[in-house]
Amino acid sequence: MKKNITSIRKAFLPAFMFAALLFSSCSKNELDDVQVSNNQTAKEAGVNTDPGSITAAGENATASIVTPSPGIPADAMIYISHGPCMGACETYTIALSQEGEVVYTGIRNVSTQGVVRYNVGGEVAMQLGSMLAEEGFFSFSDTYVQIPDAQRFETVLVWNGKIKRVVDYGIQVPQQLVSLRQKVEDALNVSRYTNGNGVVQSPANSR
Repeated sequence: MKKNITSIRKAFLPAFMFAALLFSSCSKNELDDVQVSNNQTAKEAGVNTDPGSITAAGENATASIVTPSPGIPADAMIYISHGPCMGACETYTIALSQEGEVVYTGIRNVSTQGVVRYNVGGEVAMQLGSMLAEEGFFSFSDTYVQIPDAQRFETVLVWNGKIKRVVDYGIQVPQQLVSLRQKVEDALNVSRYTNGNGVVQSPANSR
C-alpha cells in the first residue's frame, strides 16, 4: 500500500511542478502586459514614466506655473479682480502681460460688459510692474480681513520669477495697496470701460 502511494506521489509531483511553473509564467506575462499597457497609456497622455526624470519633470512643471489661481491668463504679469458684493459693485477683471497686452473683462454693473483687448506697449507694462515691486507690493500680507458681503479684490504680480497674490475686501487694508491698484488701473484707463456714460455697451463699440 505504501509503495502504491509513493508511486502515485512520484507520478503526480512532476505534473504539479509543471502546472505551477506554467501558472507563474502566465502571471508574470500578464503583469508585464498590464505594465506595458499602463506605460503606453501614460505616454499617450503626456505623462513621464521614467523614474529618473520625475524630479526634473516636477521641477519644470513648478517653474512653468505662473498663475496662482484659475481664471488668470497664463501670460499675465499684473492681474486685478473686482469681485461681486451684495450691492451694485462694479465687477470686472483686468490682466496685463509683459508685452503690454491688456485683457479687460466686464462682468456686472459696468458700462462695457464682455472682453476687450488692447495694447499699451511693453514699456508701460514694465514700468507698472517695476512700480509695484519698488513700492512694496511683495511686503503686503497674502490675505486681509474677510468682510462678509463686502467686495473681494484680488491683485497679482508676477515679477522676476516671483509671484505675489493679495486678497482683500477693501476694508482694514493698507492704503498703499489700494493706491497702487488704482495707479495701475488709471495707467490702463480702465475707467472708460467701467464708467463710460452709465450705458452698457458691447466690446466692439467700446474701443
